[in-house]
Amino acid sequence: MISPTCCSKALVVALCLLANIATAHSVHGGRNHELLDSNSEGTQDSVDNLIQRYSLTGNDELLERGWALIDAELKSAQPRSRTLLSAAWLAQASHQFPLAQEFLGSILQVEPTNGQAWMLMASTAMAQGDSRSARAACRQLVLTVSPIVALACSARLLTVTAEQQLAYEKLSRIPVHSLETSLQSWVYSILGDLAASLKNWPASVEWYELSIARYPAVQTRAALLDSLLAQNHHKEVLTAVDASNPVPALAVRRLLAEKSLGVDVAATKQLLDERFSQWIEAGDYRHAREMALFYLEIAEQPKIAYQLASKNATLQKEKEDWTLLARTELALAKQKHE
Repeated sequence: MISPTCCSKALVVALCLLANIATAHSVHGGRNHELLDSNSEGTQDSVDNLIQRYSLTGNDELLERGWALIDAELKSAQPRSRTLLSAAWLAQASHQFPLAQEFLGSILQVEPTNGQAWMLMASTAMAQGDSRSARAACRQLVLTVSPIVALACSARLLTVTAEQQLAYEKLSRIPVHSLETSLQSWVYSILGDLAASLKNWPASVEWYELSIARYPAVQTRAALLDSLLAQNHHKEVLTAVDASNPVPALAVRRLLAEKSLGVDVAATKQLLDERFSQWIEAGDYRHAREMALFYLEIAEQPKIAYQLASKNATLQKEKEDWTLLARTELALAKQKHE
């Protein structure tokens, strides 16, 4: 199972703490939101809303707009902590993890109890495979955010099945209704991840659906699709994702479902191949996981898939990244021996 690329699980809760959750509530109600004009509100509020829109839509253009809005202040002598936090979020979403940690370090030097910064620090450490630093950041969340959030953050780092099972049982028994809606969503998504790691696919679907009902982040929606695909629930995948959705994390998974159902995917495959080829030529590897998955499972070009998975592994070093790299290596070796 390949997890979505756009941003990590820890990043979701950091986003929810950072941005105005009112936008998410109106999304739940089915309203379509136009991008906010930078002159319609204060700059920081606009950045926060662009960040939240990115989490909900996966539109890369929103990252560029966010950088443009805070560029001037970042160049000033003393940028505000809130601006540095936005910069760290944008840097991680762009897979510039060392840069994100620089911004966060600047915040924590003057605000050592900033829970938002610690959450993002945990996220960047997870993405780089630095479990020791991630655990240390997770521990800081006990007092700076919530003991429940700290427990979920630490559970996300577990790799041993027995430990995952214990964490899953403990976390699933804890009532999360005292948390803000956005934090509830994140804890439910972690429970979904743990259930998926334990191959408890039906439970993972239930947890992801609870999370999405509270905050429909793209990465959680993609994780839901992975659990449905693992159970061969291909028609449910098609129901969950509109055919016109351009976000790679969702579009590639829908294409996998269509291919499994015997649908002619030639036209969509060509469109994605053209888009991904343009990104490769431009050196844009922000969606390298999905691109590698596409060339491995749909386009059936293991050499390109391996190249993309290798590049992705230099950017992100979570378990999913090494699993993807191993799968592409195996496919490439098999092709060479045919």
